[in-house]
Order: sequence, then C-alpha cells, then structure tokens
Amino acid sequence: MNVGVLIIEMANLSGSGGAERFYADFFESYNNQSDRKRDFYFISDDLSELHRIGKLKLFTEKQLAFQSYRKSFFYEFTRNRPRIDKKINYLRIFLTKRSLLKQLEQHEIKALVLPVYEDKDFGLIKSLDNLPKNKRPKIILNVTNAVVQNHYFDTNPRYAYHSKLNYGRLFEQVKLDGIYTWYKAFKEFVENKKVLNSNPLVHSVSSRFTATDFFEDFSERENRIIFSGRLSEYKDPLLFIKAAQIVNKRMPDSNWKFEMYGKGPLENEVRIYLKSNDLESVVLLSHTPDMQKVLRKSRIYVSTQNAENFPSLAMAEAMACCNLIIARNVGQTDFYVKDTVNGFLLKTGDPEELADMLIKVMQSPEIIETMGKESVSLLKNIHNKENFIKEIDDFWDELEKTIDE
Repeated sequence: MNVGVLIIEMANLSGSGGAERFYADFFESYNNQSDRKRDFYFISDDLSELHRIGKLKLFTEKQLAFQSYRKSFFYEFTRNRPRIDKKINYLRIFLTKRSLLKQLEQHEIKALVLPVYEDKDFGLIKSLDNLPKNKRPKIILNVTNAVVQNHYFDTNPRYAYHSKLNYGRLFEQVKLDGIYTWYKAFKEFVENKKVLNSNPLVHSVSSRFTATDFFEDFSERENRIIFSGRLSEYKDPLLFIKAAQIVNKRMPDSNWKFEMYGKGPLENEVRIYLKSNDLESVVLLSHTPDMQKVLRKSRIYVSTQNAENFPSLAMAEAMACCNLIIARNVGQTDFYVKDTVNGFLLKTGDPEELADMLIKVMQSPEIIETMGKESVSLLKNIHNKENFIKEIDDFWDELEKTIDE
C-alpha cells in the first residue's frame, strides 16, 4: 500500500510549521531505507515553502504536485456572495479532486495522511470520501494539534482553529479510516466523548525522531538560553520573558544571554512587553529557518508550552544539539525530559519557579554538558527514526488489511 502525505495550501514556514518540517524529514528518511515496505509520497499544491527553507532535497520523483482551484474561477467576485460562491465552489472542488486523483492513480497511492487540517480543506476531503470504493484512498488524520481535546467544545472564537468549528465537519461527515495522533490525551478524548461518526483505527505514538544531526561538541558553546517556537498562547512566550526579567534583576551582571526565535499571533504583544519593561537588550527576539546553527552554540533550552512538550520538534532539535532542557511538566513531556537526568521539569507555570531553576543551572555549569549528552542518548536509543518508522509501518499494515474487505 503506497502512502502519501497531503498538505493543502501550505503556510509560510519561516517562524513555524513543525508538522510540515517533520513530514519533510520523515519523507526523506522513509524513502532512504533500502528495505522500505512501501513507497511514500509528499503531495501538495505548492511545495515552494519547504523548498525555500531547504527541505525536500531528495526523492524529487516522489514529490507530487496537483492544481488547487479553491481560489480560482471568479473567487474574488464570489467570496462575499455565499449563494453564488457555493454553486461555483462545486466546480472548483471537482477540478481540484480530478487533478489530485490523477496523481493518486498514476502512483497507486492507496492512503493519504493529513498532518495539517483546516475546515477550508473539507470540500476536497469530502469529495475523496465520496469516491467509489475502488478509487477512494484511505483517509488518515494525523493529529499534530496538541489542544484539540482542550478546546473542541469551546465557543470562544479565539480557539476556533482547535475546536469543532474547524474539525466538526471532518469528524461528523467524513469516514476517517485512521487517526494517528501524537497525543494520548486526544485518543482518550475521541474514545470517551464519541465525537467521531466513523470508527477509525486510532493510535497514539510512543516514539518520534528528529533529522537534526547530533552535535555534542562543547568547545565553542556560549552562555545562551533559548526559546524557539510559534509565538502563541499555547507556547506561552511571555512566561520565558518574565523569567528572564526576574533573572536579570537578581543577576544583573551575568554573562548569560536570553534569545527567542519564532513568529506568531503574540509577536506584537511580546514586542510591547519587551519595550515597555526595558528588556530589549536583555532578550533577543528573532527568527530563523536554521535553528540547528543556533542550538549548536547554546547551552540551555526552555520550553514553556502549557499543554504538551512531546513530540515538540523544536525541543527534539535542542536535545540533538546537546542542550540541557527545562520544561513544564505537562502532557507527555516526560517522554522527552527525564527529570534531573537530561533536564528539569517545572511543576507550575510560575515565572519565579522558572527563574529559580534557570539560576540554579546557570550557577552549576558542570551539569550542563552531562545532561545534554543524556538528551542525545535518549534520541539515539528510543526516539529514533527506526523505531518511529516501524511504529507507523505497523499502523499502515493494519489499515492495509481492510482495503479489500
């Protein structure tokens, strides 16, 4: 059973895009196996964002493009005229489906993985779901959004992306064949709340991997403390800044530097806080598509996420680069951070607690290299590509058994 990962209308990846980046790395790792079980394809209407940040350099013959017509055929004219737009949209979906289906049939792709889903994609996914059995691909939702279970029934517009407003039609009107989730909490949610009208095979992962090269050299490290990730409520960047503010007050002459890398909806709020509290010289705010270059120089990586830290791609990159990790103990964080072994787990989201922990580590530099190397060991022995590929292959094998049923 050949499988394709499908990402529609890819967003800008300069300051975010963990799912897109991970699947680009996984695509190359999977196809690089000499004894792979199946062919694995990367499918999108536009792959330029991944190419722009240096991803998808290999296996170009398995990178498939289709034509999306969602914003074609008088879109600007009809978008604010719902009755007309609805009628013309049937044509747009039909043409998009036809273009995508041509690729699926040509390459004998029998299953599609959706790691990034938005309600705008519903029309195309539903059209695939409605295909005759001999043409319909298996539809697999990879849940990479850590807080769907927290906000699914939330009516606050600010949580729309995580809620039923985004996922409701998919869950209720599409026959999902499989759900592959990073989060045990989501598996428990769908089993307990019965939000799915289909009965998919559901699996929560026990391993992940990063394609980041391991780097254990400490000869040119600098006293740098790093935050990286999307500047969003879920990532809680202000917690990092407030802790840095406290550390700076207690240790004004310290030679340690605080650096934040990322973009997102809270960027303006972050900049205002830095400026109004005279912290622009204390905390650097920037972004880069090459975090590996930054993390090879740093010593400490901080994650302030308030729901999950596993399987954070940003954290895995820091671990691969031998950084000591400090993270909030939420969700399955202990899959990545073993308290007092490769880092420290925080009990609360209190800036004082984080500041206390940072000062403790800053004053005990001898533990940083030892703990950093434990992070590398964890990735090498448990969260490696071999374990991840075996786990997902086993899942696909289970789905393949139902193709001819």
